[in-house]
Amino acid sequence: MTEIRCGQKEAAKLNSVPLSAKVVKERISILAENVREQVISSIKESKCFAIQLDETTDVSSNSQLKVYVRYKGLHAIEDELLFCSPLELRSRGIDVFNKINKYFNNANLKLEDCIALSVDGALAMLGHVSGFSALAREKNPKIEVNHCMIHRQALLVKRLEPALEAVMHDVINVVNGHVLNTRLFRDYVQMVGLNIQTYFIIQK
Repeated sequence: MTEIRCGQKEAAKLNSVPLSAKVVKERISILAENVREQVISSIKESKCFAIQLDETTDVSSNSQLKVYVRYKGLHAIEDELLFCSPLELRSRGIDVFNKINKYFNNANLKLEDCIALSVDGALAMLGHVSGFSALAREKNPKIEVNHCMIHRQALLVKRLEPALEAVMHDVINVVNGHVLNTRLFRDYVQMVGLNIQTYFIIQK
């Protein structure tokens, strides 16, 4: 195809590029490491940052810890995925703390520079004695701990009044029932001046 469209010379150049699975994997690893280094460098330049973390179980029953970071970029506040790593055995507060502390040490980041963290309501995260937030405060007493807004909204939805819940389900079904309805609703939200992206999540 390249030879037909671009000629034999360009086709020969393309054929000389190694595209084996091993080479592609190595290139992806190099690119990923470069992105990681850029994010860590930007975090250090910002002097302070905030993190959001969540532990979830994947389809293979392994516990995965995801950590997002927010920091002051060159022109705006930036949000990035800092890392995702499995919790090998247990998912207690101390296990989460050790995993994050190890990553911070390897990246030369300081928990003392973290001004806020956002977690869900799990005991391993918000426990006052052995939860991750309590352990983080032992190392950085000034850190501000927030209960994740999305998690709080999910808890709130589970306790809606029956009449309101019925109305909300009807609205959700109408908006999500057809692609055109979704686009119209998104345009309406923008028209009334709400600078947000709206998602409907049905809690079953």
